[in-house]
Amino acid sequence: CGLVGGTASPVLIDAINKKIDEGYEHYYAIYNCFLDVVRNSEYTLNDENISLGAEKLEYNTGVFEYFDEITNNRNIKNYLISSGIKVLLDKTKISKYFDEIYATTFKYDNDIIIDTDYLMSDKKKVEIIKKILIDNGYSDNDCSDVIYIGDGLTDLYAMEYVRSNGGESVFVYLDSSNELLNAARESDAVSYFDYADYSINSS
Repeated sequence: CGLVGGTASPVLIDAINKKIDEGYEHYYAIYNCFLDVVRNSEYTLNDENISLGAEKLEYNTGVFEYFDEITNNRNIKNYLISSGIKVLLDKTKISKYFDEIYATTFKYDNDIIIDTDYLMSDKKKVEIIKKILIDNGYSDNDCSDVIYIGDGLTDLYAMEYVRSNGGESVFVYLDSSNELLNAARESDAVSYFDYADYSINSS
């Protein structure tokens, strides 16, 4: 919410913390603040504006090559589980590679966003993993055929679930000195750490 030069604006951090102090759940406080920012701007709070720039997103090296390989040649199912905005993610160039995208959705009044509907959180990611397993004929705790790839601390809860139930988890990063990476290394949730280069000949 309110990223400025890679860091959150102190004013917005204060606003989020105030909402948390008022009893708002952490993820809801962030999204509530985000919606307030857009609502108070020159943009109408609708799907079109909330997903501006989706087609201009940049991706890590080799991402399209990677998905072409595993989707076309290996018959692997791919799911995106994100605390980001579903309507935006649905419009990205990479969305076509996913069997399903699970992310935050909104409530509407005449096409105007008024609040969050389904708010994805770190713990809800585990709920979605269980749903995907059941939908694919597995028990909800059989992750033996699951590889979870994540790049943030909000992925650790899901990574721990996958790894403790027979699957593998991969934490990818762009900066080896990133504080998030150091924090992830201190957990038991991650099977492998690697630089976010998805090229076929990369590690």
